[in-house]
Amino acid sequence: MAIGAQLKKARQKKQLTTKEVYRQTRISSDTISALENDNFQKIPNPIYVRSFLKEYAQFLGLDTKAILKEYADTLSAKKPVKNEIAIERVRPVAHKVDKDKIVRKIKPVFAGVLIVILVVFSFRALVAAREKFVLWRTNRADQPKTEKIIKSIPKKERSVTQAPIDKLALKQDSSLIPKNEKLNLSIAITDDVWVQIKRDGNIILSGTLKKGTIRNWQAEESFELWTGNASVMELTLNGHNLGSLGRGVKRGVIIDRQGIRK
Repeated sequence: MAIGAQLKKARQKKQLTTKEVYRQTRISSDTISALENDNFQKIPNPIYVRSFLKEYAQFLGLDTKAILKEYADTLSAKKPVKNEIAIERVRPVAHKVDKDKIVRKIKPVFAGVLIVILVVFSFRALVAAREKFVLWRTNRADQPKTEKIIKSIPKKERSVTQAPIDKLALKQDSSLIPKNEKLNLSIAITDDVWVQIKRDGNIILSGTLKKGTIRNWQAEESFELWTGNASVMELTLNGHNLGSLGRGVKRGVIIDRQGIRK
């Protein structure tokens, strides 16, 4: 029986189509058709014919040595049969080419992802650096104004004015202002500044106070103060000089009968 007839009969016995064989062996349908019809001239080189015959015969469970011998006998001019190792190396070359193509396609995608990651991290680092610079510049700009304010306060009162907020806060068991008195808060502004003030939990001011402004408010229990620049504000509570809140932005500073509390 001819080689092609043996291959076709074995495939049909396994109830396989040429497409199913291709999916499992990666041998194209055209090549399978050429082998099963003994149309070996469609395959450009005898080495490739031997390689496909061996692989297809092994897949179908046929005697590969017998198939290859029959093919050798069909050649018009006998040629030395090349080492089986050389035949086995034919197909891996194609796989290597396919792998290289995949690598070339993946490289640009990987490079693009890497660039995006670097851009994101660089942007975040730039934002963080800018915030630190703005804070440093603000503190540096506030320093001369703070020193000017301190110099204008009598020496007896400077220790109170210069004390940090946590040192101005009094113990919880003692009150700066008696319970039977309302809280009277006075704020003197030495430069334009944004301020928000809550009185007993309700907002009574949210906006910019101009340089030279002095404002007074009354509350039953407490004030809550937010500001964009604490160093340009001087606070007085019921005649007690509380000084400034410090430097820079302050959020949710509580002022009650104990004084200034964080």
